[in-house]
Amino acid sequence: MTDLLVGWAKTEITPPLGYPMAGYVRRQGPATGVLDPLFARVLVLRSGSVTAALVIADLLLISNRWAHELRVSIAQKLKIPRRNVIVAATHTHSGPWVDTSPFDFAAPGSRPRGSYLRELNRKILGVALAAREHAAPVELSFARTWITGVASDRNHPQRHRAQPFFQLRFRSATEEALFGVYGCHSTVLGYSNRLFSGDLLGSVARRLERAYSFAAVGVGAAANISTRFTRRNQTASEVERLATLIARQALAARFRSELADVLGITEKKVRLPLKNLIGNFSLRRSVRLPQRLREAAEEAEHNLRQLRNSSEFRRGVASVAVTQVDFGSFGLLACPAEISFESGERLWKDAKVIPWCCANGYWGYLPGRHASSEDYEVISSPFSPMAEPVLREAVLTMKSFH
Repeated sequence: MTDLLVGWAKTEITPPLGYPMAGYVRRQGPATGVLDPLFARVLVLRSGSVTAALVIADLLLISNRWAHELRVSIAQKLKIPRRNVIVAATHTHSGPWVDTSPFDFAAPGSRPRGSYLRELNRKILGVALAAREHAAPVELSFARTWITGVASDRNHPQRHRAQPFFQLRFRSATEEALFGVYGCHSTVLGYSNRLFSGDLLGSVARRLERAYSFAAVGVGAAANISTRFTRRNQTASEVERLATLIARQALAARFRSELADVLGITEKKVRLPLKNLIGNFSLRRSVRLPQRLREAAEEAEHNLRQLRNSSEFRRGVASVAVTQVDFGSFGLLACPAEISFESGERLWKDAKVIPWCCANGYWGYLPGRHASSEDYEVISSPFSPMAEPVLREAVLTMKSFH
């Protein structure tokens, strides 16, 4: 055993029926039922004088404002620095509408309810404390497995038909827990679905918990990766089929032992250049696209119009904080944006960091420099094409506090 101690816990966060859902502007009406329960899961890691809390919830996203408030609250409860707390969403598009400001990914007229949000905060704080109280010595092992048959590039179906699944396994004297990061949108279910669900990543976590005492799965470099061209339909049974494929391949992974006697935590502000969002938007450049992409462009324009009314997006640059948990031979990078498959592969190759997206806030899509101007992520992104290399260079120079 090393001196790494890890505790884990989870709590259900499913809202009451009739609560508004987030994920699709075209969805009509609130939730009418529950396909599968939603959870908030927490891992608390301690090594030497350093403690880190990793929180992941079955939500569409956690806004920059809410992420800051939640991190401060958890840090105060656990008596650790704020930078040592990561709060992330699984990016399910069939979860409740929470604080997504300034993004607006819900049907017109919907509003989140304060009573649910207060209860959600209370539950997350409680489960973080529970995870800390159950911390025990563990052995850490790591695997990087390629998942096939599930997803591809949603703009170019023949690209990226395999995606990495990063797995951190924590084995105590009596139990095993798994933390995974998989790069695919959790959007098997479409806007016609009005049942609460963790969608793809939530289903994968539940399947892995048949083999582990605890499993949490975050979204990786998935800006341009989805099941659009691999799913047979957008039903609950298709979620189960694809999740089973992922879990089966993940459980066959070959792990290698890792030494993590001392954790390192880094947080760095990166100034990323933005597009000019003040001008008018039109669909003229996308009228020749298929209906599916025209609809996507309309949604993108809706989102960009919302953003240009926000002070965060009117300054020419965005001050985006990225946080890295260093495990020695690799790092876990919390990124409050959606980065592309190509960007994720470069970060792993050049810096041995695992991109964990939709973490510690949300700034939208951050596509790679070589993405097509007609790709949905480029149309929808608030960032300049130069933002991705700026982020990558910043990650390469990050240093950890021990």
